[in-house]
Amino acid sequence: MSVLLLALLLCGVGSRFTGLLAGPRDGRGYRLALAFLAGLLSLHLLQTSFDLLGIRWSRGSLGLGLLALALLGHRFAPRPRDEAAAFRSDVGWGDAVALAALAVFAALAPTLWITTPDWAYHWGLKGHRFFLAGGIDYELLARPWNASLHPDYPNLLPDLYAATALFAGRFAAPDLMLWSGLFCALLLVAAREVLRGAGVDRGARQATTALLGLLAGGFALRQLAAGSADWPLALAFVLALPALLGVRRAGRATDGTPRVDWSPARKPSRLGAGAGDPVAERAAERQLGLAAALAAAAKIEGVALAAILIAVHAL
Repeated sequence: MSVLLLALLLCGVGSRFTGLLAGPRDGRGYRLALAFLAGLLSLHLLQTSFDLLGIRWSRGSLGLGLLALALLGHRFAPRPRDEAAAFRSDVGWGDAVALAALAVFAALAPTLWITTPDWAYHWGLKGHRFFLAGGIDYELLARPWNASLHPDYPNLLPDLYAATALFAGRFAAPDLMLWSGLFCALLLVAAREVLRGAGVDRGARQATTALLGLLAGGFALRQLAAGSADWPLALAFVLALPALLGVRRAGRATDGTPRVDWSPARKPSRLGAGAGDPVAERAAERQLGLAAALAAAAKIEGVALAAILIAVHAL
């Protein structure tokens, strides 16, 4: 329950910034993923700032900090443009398959049967110690025999686990495994929205959604991916796809069929009204920056992924 409540709180905080991040053509599912990740990165930055300032992490300090960020976003961030943001549910067989695979993963994750071994000596251990210390436990990380804890690794996940435990009042590993299921769910939702924005027809979209759900579920079960930091990396890649592929320039041909103009944003669009919208293109660049920040904060390999995303977009 603490995971769901904190996730809703982070979505609420991040939704204050969707005016900066969301393009006018982005669907509500994609905006939900953006809002959650904006809130998650806000929490991570808040915890890092508190640690540098010597402020102990607690339910009160983190709650007040998130409230202050939400008020700042409400006051200064622009309101999102809603044109073409709504979309039909268009639920099909592929969504049902993906949901079934996700349900199996979410049901097994709290049992700790499919928990990654890295949880025992890395992500979970750090999160537990940060929870007890009320901040980053530098004394623990500095001990020479703790080199296996990778003291130089980014701390997004341990910070998230510690914050969840602080709000819940206890550190419970089964509850924290639900974060992996939530990341997987957001990955599927965001991927579905990317396909829709790219003008993929309904049949191909449903087939791709089903395949992605089965791949994600199979990976989670076979590779013991509960509690892993690979989920934020995968989600970061999916969030960066619209900016990389030019999905914001999606439109319809003269006969009404969905098409995508893959030409660079600098060239005039051959599509209908709304394509090549500079507001949407700036939003896409911010989304890529958000994805790169998420990747870099989640895992050391994510730093390389962030550099690749930015380099590919620049080229």
